[in-house]
Amino acid sequence: MKQKPKKHHYVPECYLDNFLREGKFFTLDIRKVLKGFNEFPRDSNPSKICYFEDYYKIEEGVFDQNVFNELFVELEVLKNLEDKYLGLYQKVITENQLSLDDSILIANFIVQLKLRNPYWYNNQQTKIKKEVIDSATLESFEFEGRFDSIPKELKQFALDLLLEKISNNPKFDKMFQLRTLIRRYKEQEELNNGVIKAMVNCKWNILCAPDYGPFFITTDNPGISLGIDKLFYNTRFTGGFTFYLPLSPKYCLCITDYEKDNVLLERKPFKQVEKLNINQETVFGINDSLIQRVNKLLIAADKSYLSAIRSLNSPNPK
Repeated sequence: MKQKPKKHHYVPECYLDNFLREGKFFTLDIRKVLKGFNEFPRDSNPSKICYFEDYYKIEEGVFDQNVFNELFVELEVLKNLEDKYLGLYQKVITENQLSLDDSILIANFIVQLKLRNPYWYNNQQTKIKKEVIDSATLESFEFEGRFDSIPKELKQFALDLLLEKISNNPKFDKMFQLRTLIRRYKEQEELNNGVIKAMVNCKWNILCAPDYGPFFITTDNPGISLGIDKLFYNTRFTGGFTFYLPLSPKYCLCITDYEKDNVLLERKPFKQVEKLNINQETVFGINDSLIQRVNKLLIAADKSYLSAIRSLNSPNPK
């Protein structure tokens, strides 16, 4: 009997595979470096990093088990796009035009890449939970006439108990993350009118690192947005932004709303993707920006480059 997968990757292996060189890459725990630990780059590969056991497992009672089995997110929601990623990667780095369908799939992959990551989970979920709690007033629960006979004090007591349960229940956060991933998967056409549409209508470039380096690194939270305010964002796809997603040591996808393609608005059959050769200073700048929203790991094909980053960031560089 085939074993159920226990390792649930929050950075998909299909994405990490493109950073391998001769079957391995190198990782550096930059958080430990910054704290002064004696940490150095380590040999690794996609199967060894960026996962938690049963991270996307749907626990009993969270959803209707007749609709979703416990591995629905892992084996269908996420795998659906993961299986398409290699083909999409080859197209975006080699072709000057993408079909509208492929453009939407790539944009969906980017959004999913962020939603499944613990960085979003740990930061955005706290904000979402606070908004839910703050908006839950007694008046918002007084819409059903059958509760009219219940004293107001008792209603308030019941509401306070509910909010306390939400505040202290870590499963609420996980349930919300899984629901968000499933909803995007089930309602893709509707959601294309939002962030996906905004991304596809932006200008896309493929930035090419110099032939002899330096090369792009990535992190355990891939992709970074630089806003018009010069601040770095985990997810910002409107209002003045440039989003960088390294695809491999050689290539980085750059999406910006400072220029528009307007594929969807103008009903164009193809999306243009321009390839730009960039200099070493630009590569360094993009790599440095990625560190601003890292969980902990930097990932690179070049060990010496990570060693240099370690020396620059360590309180004890020796």
